[in-house]
Amino acid sequence: MTLRLANVADIHHGRPSTAKRGDRALPLMDDFAAFVRQSGADHVLDLGDRISDEDRDTDLVLQAEVAEAFRAVPGTHWHLNGNHDRDHLSVADKETILGQSLDHQVLDLGGWRIVLWRADSKIRRGADHQGFVLTEPDLVWLARTMQAADRPCLVVSHVPVSGHSQIGNY
Repeated sequence: MTLRLANVADIHHGRPSTAKRGDRALPLMDDFAAFVRQSGADHVLDLGDRISDEDRDTDLVLQAEVAEAFRAVPGTHWHLNGNHDRDHLSVADKETILGQSLDHQVLDLGGWRIVLWRADSKIRRGADHQGFVLTEPDLVWLARTMQAADRPCLVVSHVPVSGHSQIGNY
């Protein structure tokens, strides 16, 4: 059985900034929906950063607009949170908006194990923390999941596991 996945990341819907064209995000989602239809992909992985964060009230509206845009994308969708999705909103906020759990998840599809490692993507700032902070429960879950692997695995995450500093390049 062939596994056809379409991936989308860093939509950054919102105001345009120097590096991101958030004002083009929703029209580009229309293009992505057409691509998924044409490619025959059965499943869609959203790797996070759906919005360019501003404040809680604005972010709730932006997330809802992106969730609405996903309704036009065919296939089953799985979402991860990016750091911009987490600046002003909780995981529970996005679970409500997207209509799905955002806990870690394992999917067995077409001979593959898709591991949705939804480690905490909130960036910690300050003297003690710079960047992503991997928690022991998130790391233990991933380690146990990989130790139990009995088929090829694709690990999907927004959070880097390399240990490299993300300062200046989140």
